[in-house]
Amino acid sequence: MPVYFFHVTGGRPFQDLTGTELIDLNAARREAIMITREIILTPDGGFSGLWDGAPAKLWVTDGPHGPVASIERQGAEKTILTLEISATSAEAA
Repeated sequence: MPVYFFHVTGGRPFQDLTGTELIDLNAARREAIMITREIILTPDGGFSGLWDGAPAKLWVTDGPHGPVASIERQGAEKTILTLEISATSAEAA
């Protein structure tokens, strides 16, 4: 089974060094959605500006070094999918 690596930037960055073995790309998409859901639902969740429109981004790659390292290493790792999150919240009246 392929191994997928889930990296997060914005707020508290996270670089996945171990990866997750999943059956296919659809399973990786579901996992990315679950991680994104946790970022949104966790109060502050390390993303202090998320509800003020500051973006967070989740990359799924086929290696542990993430998208920036992939560019520096001339495409040694492939970005499989990217989710970008930002939100705004109106103050309660």
